Amino acid sequence: MRFITMLFLMSLLQACGSTGSSGVTAASANGPHPSEQVLANTDFDQIIAATLKHPSVAMYLHPEVDGRVPVRVAMGAPFDGRAIRLNLYGQPVVTVRNSDSNSALNMSLQCRATHCNVQLSYPPEGIHGVVQLIQEQGQWRVETADIME
Repeated sequence: MRFITMLFLMSLLQACGSTGSSGVTAASANGPHPSEQVLANTDFDQIIAATLKHPSVAMYLHPEVDGRVPVRVAMGAPFDGRAIRLNLYGQPVVTVRNSDSNSALNMSLQCRATHCNVQLSYPPEGIHGVVQLIQEQGQWRVETADIME
């Protein structure tokens, strides 16, 4: 069974390969599961910024409401606890633990080379959805945003 698992991991790594300029690389056999991608800090920050600043998401952040600034984000694994280097509404975005996620924007990233899906929910607004991003010429941009109340 272990041999089959190693073959599976090796085939996934070979299929994913490592990327040059995208900043997304395949995980090693000794590291996280191959379905989890390692993002460079600049890619991570660009993805989060593009998602939070997209009109379909930003319209629900309501910085005018008491307690909404600084914006609080709870990241799903494997990015939970990772610092977000972004200022919104004049203050740094704050990363919180999943135990504090009822008042935070919950985000989970699934990235592959030049594509990234961000699943999100925001309990204070009762929304959830998926934001799809694509990387072109080293920059991440939102391709589609499907947010539902």
